[in-house]
Amino acid sequence: MTQKSSDPKTTEALARARGVALPADGQLTRDMFTEDFVGFMRDVSRAQDGDFEFRSDEAREADRAEILGDHPSGEDLWFFGYGSLIWNPAVLIEETSAATLEGYHRAFCLSLVIGRGTPQKPGYMLALEEGGTCSGVIHRIRADKIDSETCILWRREMLGTGYRSIWAHVQTPHGPQRALTFIVNTDSPRYVGQPDDATLIAGIAEAQGPIGKNADYVFSLCDHLAAYGMPDAQLETLAARVREYMDKMA
Repeated sequence: MTQKSSDPKTTEALARARGVALPADGQLTRDMFTEDFVGFMRDVSRAQDGDFEFRSDEAREADRAEILGDHPSGEDLWFFGYGSLIWNPAVLIEETSAATLEGYHRAFCLSLVIGRGTPQKPGYMLALEEGGTCSGVIHRIRADKIDSETCILWRREMLGTGYRSIWAHVQTPHGPQRALTFIVNTDSPRYVGQPDDATLIAGIAEAQGPIGKNADYVFSLCDHLAAYGMPDAQLETLAARVREYMDKMA
């Protein structure tokens, strides 16, 4: 029987074949997001008999071009992060500020079958769904770095079909700011709506993949939101219940 890529040895072999260095600590770096990394993720999906829906390179670049076409030439670009983009954007940034987005809220509404999960043990990934408010940060990319850094950003966020890129207006301590962000694509096969609590907790607690554990993502998000003075009570409750589940598994 062929080993699935959920086996660390199989994943490491696929990474070596592409010359990709996997992050030991789960931290993503801008150097990772090359064409070889995209190829590696496709290899992983094939090896685990997954059905992860990848965007074609052409579709991803067309989406990026359309969004950047609405950005004033010569101006710096801000983007809003509400998950790991808060602490691990993996692009060159000049400035970061706390921010709040009205009209959207965080939701673990995307199945996670690659990266920090597998088809056999899927986890759950955050996206923005309509309604409510969401705290996070905005990062500023210098005007002359927009093309290179958004190329990386799109490989990071738009590898699959789970997200849509939009322009939004956020509130910051310095006033309103237009910012790029990524919201859920409800037409994606990865969209699962709102899982029940037991399913969500078990999925996050058990899922892991080539770039780390799903639970570590949740714990890190809680820590970084608290560090910015924006604790999320609902997220902290989820994290506590995931820890309890993991303690029982141990």
